[in-house]
Amino acid sequence: MGKPLFILCAAVLMASCGLDPKPTDPELDNARLQIREKYEPILTGEWYKDTAMSDKFIFRESLRLNADHSFTRVIDLVTRKLVTINGVETYTDWEHLADTTAGKWDINVFRDDETKEFKKQLRVYPDNSDYTLSIPYLYFTEANDTAIFINNYYVGYLKRRQGGKP
Repeated sequence: MGKPLFILCAAVLMASCGLDPKPTDPELDNARLQIREKYEPILTGEWYKDTAMSDKFIFRESLRLNADHSFTRVIDLVTRKLVTINGVETYTDWEHLADTTAGKWDINVFRDDETKEFKKQLRVYPDNSDYTLSIPYLYFTEANDTAIFINNYYVGYLKRRQGGKP
């Protein structure tokens, strides 16, 4: 009884070796490969944007994308108050409320259902569970050595930090 079962298992294993999985959308797979090859070297590095909302409030974002696909993202809300000291209005020191997130990143490509165009996503997968001040993906239209142009995100673009290319 053991020998026929062994022969049956061996035959099944040998037959399954020749069955290579076929891609469900070869055009999408090719686009994903080309986009990753083009943009991964460009995106690796340190990016930032400082947005002054007023004399009392600055929104800062820093995103470090490493070649090993790890990332660190810091969102910093910087505030200060206008106070009166001895009859003179003056600003207090800046106070920081920062949220740091780390994890893994990658580039995803998908086909837009309406336009049928390929869209690029910079996706981040945080290690920590209290990931509250950020979104897990950014649709970017273009990236080069100086900026990532983002089309679904209030920041609009992130600039490469001076010396931020590894």
